[in-house]
Amino acid sequence: MNETPQTHVESWEKLLEKYREDHEELERRRKLDEARPVAIPSILDCLAAFLAEETSVEELKVEYDKRTRTEWNYFGLKGPSGAMFLNTLVIHLRAQFPRRPVEKGTAKTSRRGNWV
Repeated sequence: MNETPQTHVESWEKLLEKYREDHEELERRRKLDEARPVAIPSILDCLAAFLAEETSVEELKVEYDKRTRTEWNYFGLKGPSGAMFLNTLVIHLRAQFPRRPVEKGTAKTSRRGNWV
């Protein structure tokens, strides 16, 4: 790849021009952009239920997988890449909102496991 930076810019400009001429794709993207804000409240509700320990990690994963294929299909989060995103999100949520680990049988455990 011995292309100069200007050649890179020119190739991207050509791609952008083709994209702007593709009216069907532009319309599809516009519809996605309009639908995203409608889906956000239900995504936040799902995450809030997980943080409140009303749903387990397993339940969150099932719900996430189901809904990213249907009503949350506007964010590109379905399939393996979406599962990786969810795993990363759960790790960071647990780090940001830690629970106190308890010994089995010594206290009531949450539905998420041995975290109180």
